[in-house]
Amino acid sequence: MFEMLEYQKETDNKYRWDNIHNGVKFELYIPKWRVPNPKPNSVYVEIFDKSSYNMDFKKHSRSKYENNEELKKNKIIAHVKWIADHTKTARFNPVVDSEEAEIGSLYVPFDLLPNRTSKELIIEVCWK
Repeated sequence: MFEMLEYQKETDNKYRWDNIHNGVKFELYIPKWRVPNPKPNSVYVEIFDKSSYNMDFKKHSRSKYENNEELKKNKIIAHVKWIADHTKTARFNPVVDSEEAEIGSLYVPFDLLPNRTSKELIIEVCWK
């Protein structure tokens, strides 16, 4: 199941897309160096439990993305790990070093988790 998020704002280093899912805000921050130009107004997000994700994915370094506009158009495939549960969301952080992370920390509404006990997820972000 895809969740569509709409562009909302720019911070110093990132752009944010979000939506309200069953009354709970779902926000996604993506570093500017990983966003294609022009910046998409919408993104599609799909969330998988890591244990059931069967696709291989090739990671590129930040410097490759910064210097290749065509590469930025590829979907993001990010591996994230559970940090804590909150009232209506679970917090996940990227597994890679923060300088190389293609997405920021995210708070996933419980309803969007593939399994309520998921500790590691794969987040796919497709540009609209």
